[in-house]
Amino acid sequence: MNSVSDKDRGLFAKFQNALDYELKNNKALQIHSNPAYYKQTKEYQAFIGHCKNLGDNALILLFNIISSNDHFIYREAINDLCYDRYGHILQEIVDDYVNSGQYTSDGKFAGFSHENTIMKFAKRILHEKF
Repeated sequence: MNSVSDKDRGLFAKFQNALDYELKNNKALQIHSNPAYYKQTKEYQAFIGHCKNLGDNALILLFNIISSNDHFIYREAINDLCYDRYGHILQEIVDDYVNSGQYTSDGKFAGFSHENTIMKFAKRILHEKF
């Protein structure tokens, strides 16, 4: 986080707050579970546009969000920003899950979920980039 300037963090927070407000208050939007509807909002478009302008610094900020915010739109934003460059990592994570089964080495159940997969994806990207 220290590598991201205060100005960039502040602008990112501004766009995130606008998107969060829309997510919480747009009743017509809330009836949908398809991310495509959320991505059509002007708030999401402004947010993702700002993230693209920030480049890799946006990844740091987005990864921080998904550790505390459970709205799926932020996981979708990570996909939108990262898939072209890092899709191979995501595929490796899925392949590993499929090949190793649903249990950890000590026998605990490790359910496959989009949230867990994106967290692993984020950690791998951070490890590679930073």
